[in-house]
Amino acid sequence: MINFASWKIGDIVAADFRKAEVLKQFNIDFCCGGKTLLKDACKSLSLDQNKVLEALCEINEKDILPSQNYSYWDLSFLCDYIYSTHHNYVQQAKKYLLDYASKVEMNHAERHPDLVKVREVVFLLFNDLETHMKKEEIFLFPSIKKLAAIYKNTESDWTQIQSIRELTQPIKQMEAEHDEAGIYIKQLIDLTNNFTVPENACLTFSVFYVKLKEFCDDLMMHIHLENNILFPRAIKLAAKFENK
Repeated sequence: MINFASWKIGDIVAADFRKAEVLKQFNIDFCCGGKTLLKDACKSLSLDQNKVLEALCEINEKDILPSQNYSYWDLSFLCDYIYSTHHNYVQQAKKYLLDYASKVEMNHAERHPDLVKVREVVFLLFNDLETHMKKEEIFLFPSIKKLAAIYKNTESDWTQIQSIRELTQPIKQMEAEHDEAGIYIKQLIDLTNNFTVPENACLTFSVFYVKLKEFCDDLMMHIHLENNILFPRAIKLAAKFENK
C-alpha cells in the first residue's frame, strides 16, 4: 500500500485523477489546497488518516488508462484541452445557472433565505471567472504553448522566449484568483448544505442544485489541472531556458 500521507494533495490527484472523488468524499480540497500535505489536511479536518489512505489505495486496484494521465500530456494539448473542455463548459453553464439562481431565489427565498446569498455568490463567481479565463486565453495559454513549441524545435532561436520567460508572476496571479474561486465554491457548499435539495422542492429548485454541484465539481477539476499540472510544468520548462 502506497503511503500518501507525505504527498502533496495535488500530486496525488495529478498521478491519478480518479482519487479526486475519494478526496471530495472527505471534503479534502485538492485544487486550491493542492500544495498541502495529505497528513496536514487530515489533521486540520480531524480525519482518520488511515481511513483516507485505505480509500485512496483501493483506487490503485483498478487500472487507469495511460492516455488519461494528464501529467504526460503535451503542454500545448493540455492548454487546448482545458480551454475546449472546461472554459467552454463555464460559458455554457453560465447561461442556465444564472437564470436558475434568479428564478429559485425569486420563488423560494421567503422559505429559504440563504438562496439570496447563493444567487449573489453564483453571480460573483461567474463574473470573476469571465475575466480570469480571458487572461488565460489571451496571454497565459498562448505563452505556454509558444514556450513548448520553441523547446520542441532544437533549431529555434531561443532568444524568442525573452517575452515569455517571465511566467511566474502571471501564474501566481492566476493561482490567487483560483483561491478566490475556491472560497466561492466553499460558500456554495455551506449555503446549500452540500447541494441538498429541500423536501417538497420544485423541479427547477432540484435541477438548480444538481447542476450547481456538477459545475462546482468540474471547476475543482479545472483548477486542479492548472494549479497542480499545467502551471508547475510550465514553470519547470521555462527554467530550462534560463541558462541558454
